[in-house]
Amino acid sequence: MDKSKSTFKCFPFFFASLWSLILLFAGICKESIVTSFLLKALSSIYIGYEHSLQGAIVGSLLGFIDALIGGFLCLFFFKVISKKNLTTPKSVD
Repeated sequence: MDKSKSTFKCFPFFFASLWSLILLFAGICKESIVTSFLLKALSSIYIGYEHSLQGAIVGSLLGFIDALIGGFLCLFFFKVISKKNLTTPKSVD
């Protein structure tokens, strides 16, 4: 298997892990202006996400699933667009 292909397949899992860690960190941090704004905005998207350990775990799990789907969609669209743009036309001599 080509190394670049395996790197692209890991992208959705990296993206999902990073997003879930951000959500977990924001959920268990001491309440500040930034985290309270983030919690208010994301609690409407992720049901059960609140400023507690249990809410942070629930939100990070839902965020992982959401980001994993988003990462696979980004990878799919990247492959579709790169196939269209990387085809070189034949030169006319």
